[in-house]
Amino acid sequence: MAVQSSKLIRATWPRVRAEQKHGKSGYVVDARGNGWRGKQREWFPTKALAKNKAEQIASDCWSLGSQSAAFKEKDYATFKAWSSLIQQTCKEFKLPELSLESLIELAREGQKAKAKAAKESQVPTVPLAADQYYKEKIAPYGGKGGKTLSKDGKREAQQTKKYLTKAWPWRKVNAVTHQMVEAYLKTARRLDGKPLSQQSRRTRLTQFKMFFKWCMSPKRKWITENPCDDLSFTVDRGEVQTLANDNVARLLHAAWNDIDTSRRRLCGRDYALPGIVLSLFAGLRPWSEAAKMYWEDIDWNLINPNGSLTIKVRKSKTRFHYAELHPTGIEWLKLCAKKKGPIKTHENALERVRGKVGLGPGNWAPDVLRHTYASNWYATHSERGLNALERLMGNSVEVLRKHYIRAIAPKEAEVYWEILPPADLIKTNQLAA
Repeated sequence: MAVQSSKLIRATWPRVRAEQKHGKSGYVVDARGNGWRGKQREWFPTKALAKNKAEQIASDCWSLGSQSAAFKEKDYATFKAWSSLIQQTCKEFKLPELSLESLIELAREGQKAKAKAAKESQVPTVPLAADQYYKEKIAPYGGKGGKTLSKDGKREAQQTKKYLTKAWPWRKVNAVTHQMVEAYLKTARRLDGKPLSQQSRRTRLTQFKMFFKWCMSPKRKWITENPCDDLSFTVDRGEVQTLANDNVARLLHAAWNDIDTSRRRLCGRDYALPGIVLSLFAGLRPWSEAAKMYWEDIDWNLINPNGSLTIKVRKSKTRFHYAELHPTGIEWLKLCAKKKGPIKTHENALERVRGKVGLGPGNWAPDVLRHTYASNWYATHSERGLNALERLMGNSVEVLRKHYIRAIAPKEAEVYWEILPPADLIKTNQLAA
């Protein structure tokens, strides 16, 4: 619609014209067009106010060009105020490089620092974190892969807590550095004041590495890097630990004779002997294999030509392997066999039986029962080769050679396989194959 020239006060953009509003005479600044994003039409009661506003808009567009189109009128007023403050600050503090962009970046960095400080304030000290780590590990299903830790595993978790607390009693978790861990492991000493062995250093390093990995988990995010990374300690491979024949015999007899069930005690005959026999004479893992079997799983008729008994050992719901129970093991297992039900193996019963024959923690190596089986088996059946033993035990040839087999004289192995129960017990055994 054309505007009458008689009403125009300003003909150039933005135009100003006389107009009535709600019965009152006044003047309208019409800033439509020309890319202006501010207020499009604005009414003023006097001609002077309208002309001043129109000239201000025109001046702003001329001085700022397309920038003016990016601001609403109020935003632009704020921008002008900021610009004025920036200019004053530049002059007052002699900061010629100061700009709105640099101030925004400075604010961003400040917020990041604030967030980081707030996050760091939530990071616990090493003793507090170690205590939480220990409690999580010993809880049901707190072990690796959702497994419940064994008694030895819980003891190791407690050791880890003790070592960490002693190493950094006041440090926060994120304050422990690579250099601190290295210095501690190189200077730590035993209770008697002697330096740690390389094996002890490596074991402690592994414990620390697992702890700090736990601290890095998405659930906590207390640290972003593991201070134990790139640290290692070389250990000369020692001789594989096995049980001497006399200790094997004493252990078996102690388990058989442990029948005290008072005060709800788990007797060794029912809760230790089956696992000991299956480990010593078939190479089964006492907890992850033997303790998960049922007496119904054993078919006493599956006797091989060499007199051994084939046992199907389940590693999981879909994986299994076959083991061979030596004839000596058959005789021992028959003594404690049941017609049905789980093959019970319990740590407390085994630990009590071990203590009776002097095979406590200091004289008992991890997996020593399986090491004893593997070493004696290979001394007797070396012609069958390690590949056969690999199939029987479920370990690779490399692991068997490196960690399981100790050189044993064939005559010594012959004595091992003849550690039978007392003759009177064999005669009264009612579970003949």
